[in-house]
Amino acid sequence: MGGGEVALTDGSKTVPSSVRDGVVERALSRELTLLEAVTLGVGGIIGGGIYSVLGIVAGVAGPALTVSFFFCTLTALLVGYNYARLGRRFPSCGASYEYVARAFPRSELMRVCVGYSLWFGYIVACSFYSVSFGLYASHFFPSFPPRLFSAALIAFFLVVNVRGVSKAGKVQDTIVLSKVGILIFFVLFAIPSVEVSNYSPFFPRGFLNVFTASALIFIGYTGFEIISTSGEELKSPERNMGRAIYIAIGVVSVIYLSVAVIATGIIPYYELVVSEAPMAELAKKSLGRWGELILGFGALLATSSAYNAALFGSSRLAYAMSRGGVMPQFFSSLSRVTRAPIFSLVFVSIPAALVAFFGALKELSALASLIFLVVFFSVSLSNLRLRRETGANPVFPWLAMLLCVFFIVFVELVIWLWFILLTASVVLSYYLRKWLTNRGSVSYKGREDG
Repeated sequence: MGGGEVALTDGSKTVPSSVRDGVVERALSRELTLLEAVTLGVGGIIGGGIYSVLGIVAGVAGPALTVSFFFCTLTALLVGYNYARLGRRFPSCGASYEYVARAFPRSELMRVCVGYSLWFGYIVACSFYSVSFGLYASHFFPSFPPRLFSAALIAFFLVVNVRGVSKAGKVQDTIVLSKVGILIFFVLFAIPSVEVSNYSPFFPRGFLNVFTASALIFIGYTGFEIISTSGEELKSPERNMGRAIYIAIGVVSVIYLSVAVIATGIIPYYELVVSEAPMAELAKKSLGRWGELILGFGALLATSSAYNAALFGSSRLAYAMSRGGVMPQFFSSLSRVTRAPIFSLVFVSIPAALVAFFGALKELSALASLIFLVVFFSVSLSNLRLRRETGANPVFPWLAMLLCVFFIVFVELVIWLWFILLTASVVLSYYLRKWLTNRGSVSYKGREDG
């Protein structure tokens, strides 16, 4: 493999390129600031989880939903520690996939399983966020079907990301800062509407259902992983990677816990279950029609920025897997003008649209949460294995793995079956493609020798 330098068209610092099979692979552009990395993570975390699944998990855990959020916060912080350590030492757009590959260089199967599982996790997350966006949009425009709005969201962010990371980052900054402000506004002004009687009984479904709810809502905490995929586009990743991850998790955790306390205090948990736009209903009861409109707008911002963050992460993952030979080579093709991985973006957007068309909100949330929990377990194990290089304290990877396994136990069996089916299908297709490629190479060599 040869190396070189590619001059950036905007006059900024050159970045390395590589040559594989005679094809020049242009590097991603290192343009993301610390603020943009934080907003990318916050955008990925605050999305459909708090706005759409809030009602579903309230029906599972009742007022103890706050405890579910607490355990999710603890798990996210422990897993985030592993990503911060690995991201600083090995900045890469492949993130989880690259970390596992470094920790288990001889295990091709593990690398393929984790890489494709995470890619599917991003696709399911994109579908989940687009469905959530469509439900909130149709709440205010009932004449139009939710899937029409979902399709419009997918098309819009495909165009934005094709134009380049700088454009996507600036759009993300604006959206995230707005939606965080709206949630803070809701928490502060809805406090007078809280009725203490709504907190009793606190565990109406039993204590164990708290963890079932945690397994469902965990997708609402997975956005920080997206920060690690910006490793090749983040300025000074050795300094900013850990900062961005911890800041994003900290900001979101405070907001989530506050919203959970307020939400279950305003409306009885069994009334939250029936609403497809629970945050809008909460705002309507506590703040009136204008509050409903503001929170509804916040929901559209939240789900759209979460979609954008997941699309960013999935396309960068596909780019990295392509460079490693796990995905077809065209996934690592970059635009000559914007240096965006166009094929990766397109081949995430299309399946995301198909899954969104057929998927249901609860099942999409559960499947995405399960996939990310499995991946987070693998990354924590990788940090434990690489602790001499990352300088990690082994206690934190162990605790992160234990909590991931604990949540996984509470995932429904049917979701597990879907996960196994998806993983098995992509692993089989990968090895089939590899076998056909090797067979073709042998046949071609045989004809040359003849």
